[in-house]
Parts: sequence; C-alpha cells; structure tokens
Amino acid sequence: MPSFWSFTEGASAMPLFVVCWTTATFGTSYLTAALRGDVDPILPYISDTAGRPPESCVFGLMLSISALAAALTMFVRYRLVAYATCGRSYAIFVNRTGFAIGLISCLGLLVVANFQNTTEFKVHMTGAGLAFAGGALYSTLHALLSWCTEPRGLACARTALSVWSLASGVTMVVAVCLATWDLTYKYQTKTLLRVSAAAEWSLGVSFLTFFLTFIRDFQGMRFRVIAEQSPEHQGLLDERRQLLPQ
Repeated sequence: MPSFWSFTEGASAMPLFVVCWTTATFGTSYLTAALRGDVDPILPYISDTAGRPPESCVFGLMLSISALAAALTMFVRYRLVAYATCGRSYAIFVNRTGFAIGLISCLGLLVVANFQNTTEFKVHMTGAGLAFAGGALYSTLHALLSWCTEPRGLACARTALSVWSLASGVTMVVAVCLATWDLTYKYQTKTLLRVSAAAEWSLGVSFLTFFLTFIRDFQGMRFRVIAEQSPEHQGLLDERRQLLPQ
C-alpha cells in the first residue's frame, strides 16, 4: 500500500505544490477580505477578495509564486509528453501549442496578481482573460494528448475536467454579459453576478484538479543538473584558476 509520502516521489511535488499554494492563496485572500468586511462573504469574485490592502499585497505575492511554479510544472509536463510521444507529428504540434498557451495563461496570472481590479481594471481584466481562456485551452489540449500517452481512465478523467473548465468559463462570460446588457432588474442582475462568480470559482477549482492529475506522471521523473565548461571559454576558465590562492 502506498504511503502518504508517495505523493512526493520524483517530481510529483511540483504539481502538488501548485495546487496547495494556489488554494492557500485564494483561501487567505478570501478569509482576510471577508473578516475585514471588504467583500460580501457570499460568492464574491476572486479578484474582489484581493482588491484592497493588505489582502491585495498578500494575494499578489502568493499568486506570482503560483504562476511561476505553474509555468515550471508545464515545462516539465511538456518535456514528459515530448519523450512519450516519440516524434509523432500530431502530438508534437499539440504539445508545443499547449505549452505556449500554458505560458500565456501563467503570464495572465502574473498580470492579475500585480494589477488589481480596483486600480487598473482594464489591465486586470486582460490578464484574467488570458489566464482563464489559456487555462481552459491548455487543459483541453492536454486532455487530447492523454488519449495518446495515458491510460484510458486517466484520459477520461482529464477530458471530463476540460469539459468542466470550458462549461464554467462559458457560464461565467454569458452571465456577466447578461448582467451588463440589462440593468433594468437589479435583482436579476445581482443573481447573474452571483452565477458568474460561482462559475469563476468553479473554473479555478477545475484547473487545480487538472494539475492534480499530473502527480502520477511526475512520480517517475528525476531532475539532474549538469554544469560543463564549453571549449570556447576554456581560456576564461584557466584565467580564473590562476586567480585562486595557491
């Protein structure tokens, strides 16, 4: 029977860290904003929970770390799929496209983390669009890749998660558009905004759950860093050695 620490075998700690750290980021900003009375505790937007200091400062720092950790995890996943597909042209194209879209999504997270919606609304919304749309496309592409490289059960699970993320994203956008276009009935507008906020949280949960499926793949991976002096710079190395005390 696998132990608890089997979840950290190999490189599996990377996706696990992304999930745990990002969950802590959202939870910290929500609890701080709710306890301070900065937001309505019933289904606020994620960005609204980090619209004012001090929660905005903590949210920006923690989410920036999440974005960088997610980008590194996506790179490892890209290398893993590139090795597993063994040069199939279709898989190579999808893998490279997914990696590029994933990096764009991480860039969007960095924008969201450092440009609050209360100060730079347009920039913040641009970053949110990149993060959410990029994340949904990334999960969809890697769900497709899973049918070529993973067991059928895992491929089905990732496909279901990608459908979940796409459905949440579409629901969020449609609810916001309906609430923006018709402001005649305030009660309906408030309800639509609640639906949109719930869809945003659902979208975030779907992304984190998708990253959890990487744990199994990363358990058999190891990292090794090799530092070698290039022949072109051998003279520079010799000069440095002469500077060392005898």
